Amino acid sequence: MDADYLMNETEKYEARQAIMPYLIMSQKTVNKLIETVPDRIKVTDRGVYEFDDYMILINANLNFGEVDIR
Repeated sequence: MDADYLMNETEKYEARQAIMPYLIMSQKTVNKLIETVPDRIKVTDRGVYEFDDYMILINANLNFGEVDIR
């Protein structure tokens, strides 16, 4: 899991669309991010995951490693 690549793509999307995007991924992908870069993942008091302040939404239909930025 390349967290820097993910951040770069997310920032490019944000600049292009002028909105703060959501990251959509499977729970397995979130777990790998937590394992790889635990200091960049947090769980809010509402139980929502965030990657460097970008909200993560879980979609069980996505394959491991697949991330949709919207």
